[in-house]
Amino acid sequence: MVESRGSILIVEDDATVAGELQLALARLGYRVEETVTSAELAIGSATVNRPLLVLMDIHLGGGHGGVEVAATLRARFGVPVVFLITSVTDAATLAKAGATSPVGYVQKPFSGAILRATLDLAVQRITEQGQARPLLEFSNRMSTLGTLAVGIIQEIHTPLSFMAANVRYALDELPKNKARAAAEGEERLAFRRVEEALQEAEIGGHRIAQLVASLQSFARQPEAAPPSGPRQPSSPGLPSALTVLAAPTPPETPGAADLAGALRWALSITSFALRQRARLVVEISDLPPVQANEARLSQVFLNLLLNAAQAIPPGAPTEHQVRVVARVDRDGWVVAEVSDSGAGLSPDAMAHLFEPFFTTKQPGQGAGLGLAISQNIVSAVGGALTVTSEEGRGATFCVRLPVVPGPGRAASGSRLPRAGSQRRVLVIDDEPMILRLVRRVLADDHQVTTLDEAEKALTLLDSGARFDVIICDLMMPGMGGIDFHTILARTHPEQADRVVFISGGATNAKTADFLALFPGRQLEKPFNHAALKALIASSPRSEDPPGT
Repeated sequence: MVESRGSILIVEDDATVAGELQLALARLGYRVEETVTSAELAIGSATVNRPLLVLMDIHLGGGHGGVEVAATLRARFGVPVVFLITSVTDAATLAKAGATSPVGYVQKPFSGAILRATLDLAVQRITEQGQARPLLEFSNRMSTLGTLAVGIIQEIHTPLSFMAANVRYALDELPKNKARAAAEGEERLAFRRVEEALQEAEIGGHRIAQLVASLQSFARQPEAAPPSGPRQPSSPGLPSALTVLAAPTPPETPGAADLAGALRWALSITSFALRQRARLVVEISDLPPVQANEARLSQVFLNLLLNAAQAIPPGAPTEHQVRVVARVDRDGWVVAEVSDSGAGLSPDAMAHLFEPFFTTKQPGQGAGLGLAISQNIVSAVGGALTVTSEEGRGATFCVRLPVVPGPGRAASGSRLPRAGSQRRVLVIDDEPMILRLVRRVLADDHQVTTLDEAEKALTLLDSGARFDVIICDLMMPGMGGIDFHTILARTHPEQADRVVFISGGATNAKTADFLALFPGRQLEKPFNHAALKALIASSPRSEDPPGT
C-alpha cells in the first residue's frame, strides 16, 4: 500500500481528464480530497478541507477562469496551485497565472513521470516555504531583541557601575574602621555580618555584569545566518529571504576568546534545566585563549547544554548524568565536551544531525537549527564540532578550537605598573553618581576634577588647564565622547592623547570603529576600583613623554 503524501483538490471540468488525474495521483501516493468542476465548488471545498495543493485547470469554464479562482484560493486560504495547461495556452494567460505565484505547471495530456516530478517539486517548495515563515518571524523577533538589548545595556550600565563601585568602596573601607577593629563579641559578629552582606551584594553585582556583558556581546554581533548543509534546498521557488538566511555565515576574524568563561556562562543559564534531568558534573581545566568570537561560542555551548538536557527523560535526575569537560588535548588545541546519558542517536540521525531543519525532538521543541548554526560558528574559526553516540548509551558533542598564538595571548597574572606620584585627573560624565564614585575612589591619591558636560571640559582646557588623565563618557547628551575627542585632537592634541573613554559597550559600528583606534584606552561599565586605579597609575604624568 502506498503511503498517503498529502491531499489534493482537483479543479477540472473535463471528466475524462479528472478521472485520469485521480488514478495517477492515487498511484503516486497522494489522496484526492475532492474533484470539482467550477469556481464556486472549488472555493467551497477549500473552505472545508484545506488541501495541501490544488490542481487547477487554467481554462476552467464558467464565469470565473482558472487564474481568477487560483488568485482567490491564494488570497483567502493561502492554498498553492499547480496549473493544468495545454499547448494552446497563450502567453497572456500564462503571465496572469504567474502573478498568482503557482508552484508548478503540468501540460495536458500529461505523463505520469512529468506529473510526479512536478508534484514532488511543488510539495518540496510548499514545505520549504512553511519552514521559512516561522524562521523569518524568528529573525524579526531576534532583530527586535537586539534593539531592546542595546537599550537595556545603556539603562543598566550606569546604575550598575556606581552600585558595584560603592559596594567595593564599603568593603575596602570597612577593615579600616576603628570601631570594627575595637569591636568584640556580638559587635564584632555584627560587623562580620555586614561584611558578608556586602560581599554577597558584590557577587550579585558581578553576576548582573556578566549577564549585561552577554547582552552587550549579542547586541554587537552582525546578523548571523543559519549555515548551509548537504541538504540545502535549491528550489527556484524558495523565498529570497530564506535564501539569505540559509546562506553560510561569512568567515569572521576570530579574537582571543575565553572558552572557560563562555562555557561557565552557558552553564549558569542552563543549570536549572540540567539539574531537573540529571546530575551535573563539570571539569574545566586552566585554558589558554582560543581563536573564536566569545559571544558566538557562548551560543554554541548554550545549544549543546540544552540539547543534553532535552535528550534525558524527566523524572529520574539521580539516574542520569550530564558531564562537561574542558581541557587542552595532546595537539595543543582546546577541547570542550558535553556528554549526556540519554537515549543516544541512531545511525540515520547521526548522518543528518547537522543539517538545517533536521531534529530528533518532539514537535514544538525545536526548529532543527541549533546544531547547524553551532557547527557553522565553530568551523568559521577553524575549529570542529563532532558527535559520538550509540543508541541507548547517550551522546558526546565535542568542540575543538585552536588556541591564540603565543604572542597574542593575554598575560594572565601580569603585574600592572606601580603608581609613581599624584596624577591630575579630569572626569567628564553626565551622571552625578559616576562623578562622585570616581572622586571617592581616586581623591585620596590624585587631584580629581569632575565635570558633567564635555563643552565645559573644552572651556577649561582652552583656559590652560592640563591633566595627566582625562576620563570621558562616550555617550552623553549634547556633545559625546567622540565629538569631544575630535575637537580636542584639533585644539590640544597633547591632551587628546590622554583621553580614556568610559564605555557602556560599542553597540553600533561607528562606536566600535572609533574605540578600535584606541586600544587599552577605555573602561567598560561597570568598572571596578582596581581597574580604575591601575589605569591611572599606568598613565604617564604630563611632564613625562607619553609612552615612557
